[in-house]
Amino acid sequence: MNRVEAQKFRDKQISQKYNLIHLLPTLNVPELSGLYLKSFLTATKRYQLQLPSLIGESEAKFCGSCGCVRIPQRNSRLSVIEEVEANVPSRKLQYTCLHCKHAATFPLVELSKESVPDQEPTSEKFTATWPRREKVAGKVEKNSSKIRAKKRKMNSLSSLLSKKNEEREKRSSSSLSLESFMQRK
Repeated sequence: MNRVEAQKFRDKQISQKYNLIHLLPTLNVPELSGLYLKSFLTATKRYQLQLPSLIGESEAKFCGSCGCVRIPQRNSRLSVIEEVEANVPSRKLQYTCLHCKHAATFPLVELSKESVPDQEPTSEKFTATWPRREKVAGKVEKNSSKIRAKKRKMNSLSSLLSKKNEEREKRSSSSLSLESFMQRK
C-alpha cells in the first residue's frame, strides 16, 4: 500500500467512525456510543491526528460517562444554573445525559456591550476579491496558457532527447578525432 492509498484508507476509516458516532443517537442504541467513541479516539491517536479541544478533551460534545453525542432535546437536557460565589453572580450551562443521567457544567461567559464592537448595518453588498500576484523584484509573472503549453512541450520526452543529441553533437564537433584531422590536411 503506497502513501496515497494509506492516507485514503485512514481518512475513510476515521470519517466512517465519526459518522457512526453521530448516527447512533438516531438509532436509539446508546450502549454502542462509548465503544465507537473510544474506537474513534484511539484511531486518531494511532494516526497522530490533532483533534479540536471541543471533540477530544472536553465533555462539551460527548457525554463523559456513556460517550453518546449530546443532542439537545433528543438525548440530553440543557439548563442554565445561576450561582452566587463571593457576591459575584455567575451562570453555568449544565448538560444532563438522558441515557445515563451524567451531568456536566460549563461556565457561561457574558459579553458586555463594551467588549462587543459597534456593528452598524451596512448597505454595501459583500464582494469577494482574490489577491493578485505581486511583482517580484521588477518581474511581471505571466502565466498564460501559451506559456504553460510551451513549458509542457519543453519538458516532453522528445524535446529532452533532442537537447541531449544536440549536446552530444557539440561535444563531438569540438573535440578532434584522428579522422577529422586527416581530412583537414
